Amino acid sequence: MPALKEGYILHSDPEWVRFHLGHSIGKTVGYCRGAGAPMKNVRRGGKLFFVSRERHLKVVSFWADFVDDSLVTLEQAWDLFGPALGAATKSEWQALVDRLPAIKTKGQLRVIRADNAFAPSMLVPLRETGIILIDHATKGWSVESAEVK
Repeated sequence: MPALKEGYILHSDPEWVRFHLGHSIGKTVGYCRGAGAPMKNVRRGGKLFFVSRERHLKVVSFWADFVDDSLVTLEQAWDLFGPALGAATKSEWQALVDRLPAIKTKGQLRVIRADNAFAPSMLVPLRETGIILIDHATKGWSVESAEVK
């Protein structure tokens, strides 16, 4: 099994995770969040770890290589990234966005793109990944090294 490398944790909607586990392994994924600041805690090619809640446990559902992030309008997002955003149709994606308070705003949102999505054979509990907080980061954590079981 590969070792987890330094990267950035993104807390993901379970429906979004299920879509990507079924449609995007080995491909590009697009994660949406409020406009906020650009990604500065991970470099191109660094790992993004997508975390979701399974019952009462946070798990690393899959990870991918960070490509870039784009500041776009809601209208531009689907036109630019389509199903990589985590839904089969624009209306399904819009319904997903409408449920996420950090994104459900007028104006812009940030789309974080990653390639080569990879899912472990078993979900990895977040508490078992060796996560440490990055000093002065407002969001996200780094993963220094932890074996995937």
